[in-house]
Amino acid sequence: MKIRVHYLIMAAPILLLACAEEGEVAQSQRHKWVYYDKGDGLASDRVLALYEDNSNRIWIGTDQGVDVYTGSSFVHYSVANGLVSNVVNAIASDNDGIIWAGTDNGLNLLIDGDWYYALFFDGAVVTSLLRLHNGNMVVGTRGGGAYEYRNSPTPFEYYRSTTCADCNDINVLYESKPNEVWIGTEGGLKRKAGNTITSYTTLQGLPDNHIRAITQDNWGNIWIGTLYGSQISRFTKGKWENIDLANLYVQSWVGDLEVDNNGTLWISTFVGGIHHYDGAVVRKDFENFPDESITTLLKDVEGNIWVGTFSSGLAKFTP
Repeated sequence: MKIRVHYLIMAAPILLLACAEEGEVAQSQRHKWVYYDKGDGLASDRVLALYEDNSNRIWIGTDQGVDVYTGSSFVHYSVANGLVSNVVNAIASDNDGIIWAGTDNGLNLLIDGDWYYALFFDGAVVTSLLRLHNGNMVVGTRGGGAYEYRNSPTPFEYYRSTTCADCNDINVLYESKPNEVWIGTEGGLKRKAGNTITSYTTLQGLPDNHIRAITQDNWGNIWIGTLYGSQISRFTKGKWENIDLANLYVQSWVGDLEVDNNGTLWISTFVGGIHHYDGAVVRKDFENFPDESITTLLKDVEGNIWVGTFSSGLAKFTP
C-alpha cells in the first residue's frame, strides 16, 4: 500500500512571522500529513464517519461500506458481507467491544466476525451512535428520535418530541461532563440531564437550528456547529456566544468539531476547509489541503487528528 506523506505549514500569527527570517520555517510549525484514498485500499473517497475501537483500529464509514484500518492495511465490509446498506453514517462500539454501524437502512452489529441486523430499526436511517458512561447505547435516527439499549434486545425511547417534527431528526449525539447528553437535531439543540430536557434554538442565541456538531473543550465549554451561518457557538456560564469563522466568504456549514491535545478546537467545514480556534482567534489553516469539504474529525489515543473528506478520502495529521 502506498502512503503519501506531505508537510503543510499551519498559518502562524503575524507577530511570529515577523520574527522569522525570510524563507525560514519554524520547526514547530511543520506537521506531517498522511493521505489514504481508494488507491490505498479505501472502499470510497467519500468518508462519512470515523471511530477508534479499543484495539486502536480506525473504523471508517463511507458511502460504499465500512473499512477498518489496522495500521498497515484496510479490511472492507459491505452489503456482500451482511451490511443492510453501504451508506454508513455512524460507528461506535459497546462495552463488549461489539462494533455498531448505523446505516441508511438500519442498524448492524459486528459480532464474532459476522454482521447482525437489529430488526427494531428495519428501514430506519440511523444517523448517530453514542455509548453512555453507564455502557448503554443510544441510537439516533432521521425522523424517529433517539432510542437507548439498556441490556435488553429491544431499545427504550430515549428522546422523541411530540410537538417538533424537526426535533426528531437527530444529527449528532454527545455526552459531556458531568454525564449530560446533548442531542443535535434539525429543530435545535437538546440538553438531557437525567429526565430533564432543555431546548436551545435561535431564540436562545444559536445562529441556526440545524445542529451538525457538538464537543466539549478542556475548560468544560460546550461547542456547537450548525448548517447555516458561518459561525461556531460556545456555551459557557449558561450563555451562548457566537464566533465568526475566518475568511469564510461563501455559505458553509460546520461538519464536525474536535479538540486536540493542545486544547485547540478543530473545525471542519463543507467547502470552507479546516479552521482552528486557539482561544483568541479563529484561523483557516492548511490552504493546500486536497479537499475543502471536510465531513468528519477524530482524535485518536495518540493525539493524531484524522480527517474525513467528501471526495478525497482520509487524512491523518500528526502534531
